[in-house]
Amino acid sequence: MPEKITLKELHSILANQRLRRMLSYKDPLWFCLIYLRHYFQYSLAPFHKEMFHIIKHPKYRFVVMMAFRGSGKSTVMNLANILWSILGKLQKKFVVVISQTQEQAKNHFGNIKNDHYY
Repeated sequence: MPEKITLKELHSILANQRLRRMLSYKDPLWFCLIYLRHYFQYSLAPFHKEMFHIIKHPKYRFVVMMAFRGSGKSTVMNLANILWSILGKLQKKFVVVISQTQEQAKNHFGNIKNDHYY
């Protein structure tokens, strides 16, 4: 996982298709930095990095995440996790969106499907 990356380094990675694909395939954080960076406007907190670590390792089959409102839980655990799990190294064929209520889960899925996350 990248600890600190400059804008110049990111642009260099973005310009190199092979490197960009390889990084985003192997790591969900890179996937987000490359393809979903417009959702990540602030520096990541340590618990965000922990969420990406959890997403990356298939040994974590069921995860319950609790953090303060507006902390990015849904962005990381729903949007990033779902997209990377399908498109990245895990190559999942089916994903399940679970939330506190059925209505929230439907909204999360609809937002992902329609690319209107926020």
